Amino acid sequence: MGIYLGNIGNVEIARRSTESNLTSVVNPSDVNASSDRFSFDFDEGCLISGDLVEIIATDGTDLDFIDASGWDNAAVQSSGNWFIFIDELGSIRLYDNFDDSLEGGATGLVPLVAIARDIPIQVSIRNRESRLLACVTDYELNTNRETVDITALSDRYREQYSSLITGSGRITAQWDYVN
Repeated sequence: MGIYLGNIGNVEIARRSTESNLTSVVNPSDVNASSDRFSFDFDEGCLISGDLVEIIATDGTDLDFIDASGWDNAAVQSSGNWFIFIDELGSIRLYDNFDDSLEGGATGLVPLVAIARDIPIQVSIRNRESRLLACVTDYELNTNRETVDITALSDRYREQYSSLITGSGRITAQWDYVN
C-alpha cells in the first residue's frame, strides 16, 4: 500500500469536448417553461455550468422559447448570448451573468416560453478556457494492489502476482471559482 502526500497544486475544470459549435433542434417537448429549463441533444461534458454560449436559430427565425426579457432591448431575436447552468439531468437554464449561472437559482434567471414548433439551433461556446477552481493546501492518495497466489504444488517457494489496483484519496483546498 503506497501513500503519497503532498501540499501544492491546483484544481481546474475543463470540458471533455473540443467541439466549437453544437447543432441540434429544440423541440416543443424540450422546453419546460414552468421551471425555465430546456434541453437539446449534446454530449455530456460538452457544456459546463458557467459557460457563456451564443445560441443562434439556424433557420433565421426567432428563438421563441426565450422570453423577450432575456434580451437587452426586450425583443425576441434569432440569436443571443447567455451564461448557462446544467443540472444533474442535463437540462439547461439561462442566466444573464456568470455568478448566478453557477448557483442555478432564481436570481438572474432568464424566463422561457412554451413553443409549438421545432427550432434548429447552433450553440457556440464563447469562453472555452479552463477555469481555476481551487488552490490545493494538502492532499493524500492511498493505493492498494491485490496479490494473487500462483504457487503450483511442485514449486518450492510461494509465488505471487500483483493484480488490480484500487485507491482512495483526500484533498484539502481553498475553493474559489474564478470567472
